[in-house]
Amino acid sequence: MESERPQDFDRLKKRPPVDPAARAWFMIFVLVLGVGIMIYIDFNRRIWNAPPEELLAGRYWGNPEAELKITQFLDFQSSDVVRGEIMIYEFMQKHPQGVFLQTRYFPQDDKSLLITIYAECANRQKRFRRFTSLLFDRYFQWSALSGVTPIMKIIAGDAGLDMDQLKVCVADQNTAAVITLDRVYGESLFVRSTPTYFLNGVMAVGVDELEKALKIWDEPLMQNE
Repeated sequence: MESERPQDFDRLKKRPPVDPAARAWFMIFVLVLGVGIMIYIDFNRRIWNAPPEELLAGRYWGNPEAELKITQFLDFQSSDVVRGEIMIYEFMQKHPQGVFLQTRYFPQDDKSLLITIYAECANRQKRFRRFTSLLFDRYFQWSALSGVTPIMKIIAGDAGLDMDQLKVCVADQNTAAVITLDRVYGESLFVRSTPTYFLNGVMAVGVDELEKALKIWDEPLMQNE
């Protein structure tokens, strides 16, 4: 007795075979889409999985409830960092309630690390803004020097730091550990050069991109003031 066959068996036999190339392209599309979604999810997870906020105390400036929140990753010995600092300062003067700025460390070499250690020690004495303002103002006095310890001490003194506390802080391994934590966090956000900025989570690499981004934000902030 002939076994029963599904009614559509003959019709299924007549279907044209699937093009292997089309199938391969479809699989590639699905794979790329899946990877893209994973990267997007992972990037947002990293944005919100920042080091503890208490480590940033003193490195904030502006209105915490501001519409525009900027995070900057800095190597203090970069001349572009000085340009960016001036640009952001002028923008925040124009929109005093519309911007919130936080600074994170991203030293690129040993000299930059030493300068950053002094900045963090100033931060621990609640003199971060004062110290970094003097640091930027005197950039051309120290930027070409191979050894910056003497002038960092002078700037620290002019910023009102307690020099005994400063000495202990500079030698404290925990100070460098805080800086390393910032750098590792930056690397997880794909920061590769300085200055790099995030404006409400959107990356801007370098001061030219920063300038473009601030121009975009200028009108919306003016409308909400």
